[in-house]
Amino acid sequence: MKRAFLFLILTVIFAFANAQIDKNFLTIEGGVGFGQFYGNDYVMEHQSMRTSPQIGIGFLAPIGENIFFTTGFDYKKQGAWDITIAYEENSTVMYQSSFDNYSKYLTFPFMLGYQTKGKFSLGISAGVYLGNLMQQKYEMLTGVLGIGLTTNDTEDYNMMDFGPQGQIMLRLHANENTFVFLGVTHQMGITNTYTKTLYGGGALKTSMSYLNFGVGFAI
Repeated sequence: MKRAFLFLILTVIFAFANAQIDKNFLTIEGGVGFGQFYGNDYVMEHQSMRTSPQIGIGFLAPIGENIFFTTGFDYKKQGAWDITIAYEENSTVMYQSSFDNYSKYLTFPFMLGYQTKGKFSLGISAGVYLGNLMQQKYEMLTGVLGIGLTTNDTEDYNMMDFGPQGQIMLRLHANENTFVFLGVTHQMGITNTYTKTLYGGGALKTSMSYLNFGVGFAI
């Protein structure tokens, strides 16, 4: 019994020491986080963070022993609660107030990363993302009953979003062909997403941080 137990312990230690990703992997993931707008003082003072769901498919390819490249696409809904945007139109300051302001984006990340070895491995990656706006809406609450009126104003926003992206991910390797993971991702847009001239200058930029989890399969 003691020998069998010792053999089991040595086997587990060996697996932890030697497991690593040396194949191409397809990942399926989902998560939730918080998003907001920044870049304009008025907007930043008149908003609250919004919960942001996200789902995606990724592709991970090794480049050497510990370096990997990852890409794919994510579908997310981000924005802010209780937001008021002030913009100028014909030298007049106009106000758009809403209870819920959200954007639906399809984003494509491109990152390089470093990964430790072991049954449990830690991956740290950084790069950029390119986002394509699918739909922009805001909902206003009006009247005593707080009835919501939803307006589609996609035409007031630029279709493309771009910025840096970083990710920290912990992976548990079930075997050489499968792993599960839990990670934290942050995206910060550097482009102006609004087509109109904002009151007070600046820009309307996106920011989102989310916790994501999923599974990877060797392909």
